[in-house]
Amino acid sequence: MEEYVRTLFDQGVLTRGDRVVLTRTPSTIEMPATVQAVLSARIDRLEPELKAFLQMLAVLGMVSPFRLIERVAQRPEAQLQEMLDRLHAAEFIYERPAFPDMEYVFKHALTRDAA
Repeated sequence: MEEYVRTLFDQGVLTRGDRVVLTRTPSTIEMPATVQAVLSARIDRLEPELKAFLQMLAVLGMVSPFRLIERVAQRPEAQLQEMLDRLHAAEFIYERPAFPDMEYVFKHALTRDAA
């Protein structure tokens, strides 16, 4: 349900102000039939570099330590952190404190599968 609602906001069908407002009639709203399709559509709307980065994370696994991401991606730490922050803000992944550094975890398995 959460992914469907996020898609409605992304498409401008729902807007947020003092309250949530429906901007179109329900009969005009087109939605993918499955959660997997909703996630795939969200991922496809990412810019190509960020989409490829999310797909790399999916290959690494459900949980990826920052140092592993850094070694595989072979990019500057600041650039990686910016990309991870954007994926976190889009609610594809979340951060989990771990020793010696942060781990990045897919929000749920369906997100990883779709990526």
